[in-house]
Amino acid sequence: MSAGVAMVRVARDLMAGASPADVAGDIAGRPVGKIRFGGFVRDTFDAVLWCLASASSYDERALAAVNLGDDTGITAAVVGALALLIIRGV
Repeated sequence: MSAGVAMVRVARDLMAGASPADVAGDIAGRPVGKIRFGGFVRDTFDAVLWCLASASSYDERALAAVNLGDDTGITAAVVGALALLIIRGV
């Protein structure tokens, strides 16, 4: 499955009430040093899931994305969009 399709499924699951840890799966338990966050779509997908699962508020999730370094703009933007789904329970 492509990362784009997987991200849509994550958004759908979050809107249906799944927790960030549930949608992140095994990525949630990885130490930060094992998160790849380059410019590749799959790396961004994993980094986004890790940020969602590793923090409990919108601000903490966005900060986690920025603190990963490298391509932080894209990662933080996707984290922010999905974090709003969690907060608003759309």
